[in-house]
Amino acid sequence: MKIIVAIVVVFLALYAFVFLRYRLSYTRKAAGAAEVRYNLIDLGYLHLLRHAFETLLGNKRVFLKVPFKDHPFIYINKKDWQKLWPESPLKMKEQGYTVVFQFEATYLVFGGLGLAEVVSHKQVKGEPEVLK
Repeated sequence: MKIIVAIVVVFLALYAFVFLRYRLSYTRKAAGAAEVRYNLIDLGYLHLLRHAFETLLGNKRVFLKVPFKDHPFIYINKKDWQKLWPESPLKMKEQGYTVVFQFEATYLVFGGLGLAEVVSHKQVKGEPEVLK
């Protein structure tokens, strides 16, 4: 019984640490515009702990064609993600359009960007960058 309690306490402490690390933010906001870089296979090897945490919360990672202040990707909620992935990137490439968007995020206290919110998005003519 003591072992089970100890395991639960350790997991709760780890979750609290990760939650504070990736949710404790300043009030200062970062706003930017970007074009989506479509990665068909995202293994999450970059920032594995954060990727696992955000996935558990139902958030998705969006890679940016041009990094925003040394951040090659941002995390957004699933509803915003569906706006940026209207259909398969391969079909988008055939139809000749890509998606550009504007977003806002807060700076995290321990570095990085918090969960971003898509302010606006639009489809533009062009070829999307698709990585397999």
